[in-house]
Amino acid sequence: MQNPNFISHITLFTMAWVVILIAAFTVEALAPVRACPEQTGACRCNAFQRSVSCTRLASLTRKLPVGIPSNTRKLSVTYSTLNRLGPAAFRTCYELEEVNLSSNRLEDISPRAFHKIERLVALSLANNKLRFLTEDTFMYLRNLKYLDLSNNHMVVLTPRNFALLLNLRELVLLDNPVMCMGERAFAGLDKLESLQISGMKTILASHQLSDLSQLRKLVIRSLHKVKSLPQYLLHNNTLLEELEIGDIPGLGDEGLNPKLLTGLERFTSLSIKACGLTRVPRRALERVEFTLRKLDLSNNPLNELLEHDVKFLRLLTDLKLANTGLTVIHPGALQLPNLNILDVSSNSLQTIKRSAFGETLHRLTNISLHENPWTCDCELRWIIQTKAVLSSHLPVFCVEPLAMQGFDIRFAKPTISSRDFFACTRPNITLFGVLPQLTSIYRVNGDTVSLSAACRATGYPKPTINWIMQLKQPGGKEGSNPTCMKCERNSANPELNVEVSEDGTLHLRSASTEESVGTYTCRVENRLGVVDRSFRVVTDPSGGGLTDESYATNGAQGNGFSGFPVMGNFGWRSKTGNPDETNPNSQPLLPMLSTGGLISSQNDKQMCEELQYHPTCAQKTEENKTPAANSAVSRPSVIQLPSNTAQKVPMLLGSRKEGLNTQKPGNGAAKHYLYMRLAVFVLMLHHVLFGA
Repeated sequence: MQNPNFISHITLFTMAWVVILIAAFTVEALAPVRACPEQTGACRCNAFQRSVSCTRLASLTRKLPVGIPSNTRKLSVTYSTLNRLGPAAFRTCYELEEVNLSSNRLEDISPRAFHKIERLVALSLANNKLRFLTEDTFMYLRNLKYLDLSNNHMVVLTPRNFALLLNLRELVLLDNPVMCMGERAFAGLDKLESLQISGMKTILASHQLSDLSQLRKLVIRSLHKVKSLPQYLLHNNTLLEELEIGDIPGLGDEGLNPKLLTGLERFTSLSIKACGLTRVPRRALERVEFTLRKLDLSNNPLNELLEHDVKFLRLLTDLKLANTGLTVIHPGALQLPNLNILDVSSNSLQTIKRSAFGETLHRLTNISLHENPWTCDCELRWIIQTKAVLSSHLPVFCVEPLAMQGFDIRFAKPTISSRDFFACTRPNITLFGVLPQLTSIYRVNGDTVSLSAACRATGYPKPTINWIMQLKQPGGKEGSNPTCMKCERNSANPELNVEVSEDGTLHLRSASTEESVGTYTCRVENRLGVVDRSFRVVTDPSGGGLTDESYATNGAQGNGFSGFPVMGNFGWRSKTGNPDETNPNSQPLLPMLSTGGLISSQNDKQMCEELQYHPTCAQKTEENKTPAANSAVSRPSVIQLPSNTAQKVPMLLGSRKEGLNTQKPGNGAAKHYLYMRLAVFVLMLHHVLFGA
């Protein structure tokens, strides 16, 4: 029978050795780097990370610094004079897992340089002078997962150049400007998941990537010889999830094959930047419409985003269109039910209408708007009503209107109440008529016509001013189809001696009387509505010039007119298409009254608008711009009464609501209004009873 004390001693002895072994392994695992290399001050060591980092060592040529501990796991030697790795380069570093030898002068690597560090999983040789790497260079690195060869002088990648890197997951080959690739340069990389290539003197063949069946991410940049991407370039990369194409200006719209993305059932992210695209590649995107979640088309001259360009990408959550020259985003173009992130920075956008998002605006959480000339009016009010965060640290300034100029949209709050805060006003003509008396009829009896007619307007956004001229055809019969002509602000037609100055004033300079007789309509328009105002040029053998028998005032009161309005074809049309909507900023005006039945009917006017304007006015250059005409009002003009005035009397005597003014003037204005109305009635009654 064994002695119990003996068994007890054996047990204690065994336990003691177990504790000693555990402690030894623990100490080894947590042991600090035993010593730093001898280069004092140039190397730094981290005891618990077991790392050594050396930089700017001038004494290195073909070997690493002396004194690197054998238990080092991370080694970095950068910006030094190291130019070659010999067979004994890592002779004492058996446990290395990560090595960074970037930014040295390496030109050559021995095939046996890495034979002592088979545990290595990450290797960076970027920013050196390497020209050739053979298959044998990496023959001992069977556990390597990351390799960076960027910014070298690589000449060629031969077939099966990396075939012995059986576990490589990521390969970076950026900026090797003279490198060419063999057709099967990536053969053997059966586990490669990420490939980045750029700056090469190469083109991409149809089967260039066919050996990379596990590829998930592909980056292709700065391949300036590439003019197109072949249809079958990705045909064997069915697991591809991310594709980044950038800085290939020769690619353009035609170089991107519509079938390039065919068969990529896991594809979620596409970036095509600075590739000369002038339109969204819809046909290519249709191949991945049910999987794509991120799209970046920045730095392409797209100029506009049409309604159906990306609308079909129902799963899209992230859309970047920065620096694409965008001037307009059409309604419905951003109606993407899952859109969370939008970047339209560095463009020429003045506004984005809420209608661009449809009913999906509430999902937007992050938006970049900086570096755009924003017009902060009612069309942009949705920005302060949405919960989206303006994601840039850069300011988002308003450029217009003047009241909002310099305002940073990032600090806008829905609680701010101001008449000018993200506001719009409908167009309103504040000054109109033939100068200097602002009349609505101009009589001529000579061979030529010279006149200036003012048309000044208010409204925000700033309204456009166009003159539409419905002119009697030379020698034409009464009632025959008119000649239609259209002139924008700051334009001219020298052949007909017609021009429109920057302030909207129309000038006829020694124009032919026969070609100038007709109706001249000033059309003022912004996105809230349209206002028309007209005057007539008529022939009168008895005398020419401004009409002496009609009077009107053009003094503006608020946004409307005070006193009796200038006669003319006048109308305001809402952009909403509602025929019952009225213009709150202007007064309803009487139809123009004249003699001789010279006023064209509304049908004639519509017919003129339906015809193609011919001739038209061309924009004037800086050299031939006309100074603004004198718009001072010298005296009231006089209303020319027609022969059927008696039929008009009830209208002139009607209520103010039906007649002239919808605003409530002060006491003085009210008296002036009543006196004027009474005078008009007396004149009309005199004409009816006693004739001309």
